Amino acid sequence: MFNMKKIILLLIIILSVCKSRAQDTLSPTDPKIIQIQSLDLSQFTGKPVDSLLAQLPTGYTSITIGPSIRLKRAAFLIVEYAPGTAVYLAVRTFNFMNPEFSPTGNPTQNWDISLFKKETLSFAVAFNRDCINGCDNQSKLN
Repeated sequence: MFNMKKIILLLIIILSVCKSRAQDTLSPTDPKIIQIQSLDLSQFTGKPVDSLLAQLPTGYTSITIGPSIRLKRAAFLIVEYAPGTAVYLAVRTFNFMNPEFSPTGNPTQNWDISLFKKETLSFAVAFNRDCINGCDNQSKLN
C-alpha cells in the first residue's frame, strides 16, 4: 500500500512537470503568435532594428542582447514573450554599438540596447519552441 502511494505521488509530479513544460510557449492561436507569423521578416532586412521592433506585438517579457558563440561578440537582440517564444533580430555589421566583449569582469558591459536598435538588421528568426518565421535563417544564429 505504501508503494502505491509513492507511485501515485510520482505520477502526479510527472504530470505537473509535463503540463508546466507544455505551457512554456504561447498557444499557436495566441494573437502575438499570429501577428509574428504574419510579418514578412525579410522586408526589414537592411533597415534599422527599430523598424521591425515597432511592428512586433507589445507585451514581451524581456529584451536582451545575445552573443554569437561562433563570432564571440554581440549578434542579436532577443525579444522574449514566454520561455521558448522569442524573436531574434540579428545584426552582423555594427555602426553604433561596440559589439566586442569587454575585457572587464562583465564581458557585455559595452552593449547598449538603445544603440543596438539603431543598427541595420541582417535577418530575423521567430520561435515558439520551434521556428515559426524566418526559418531559412535559423542556421545563421550562431
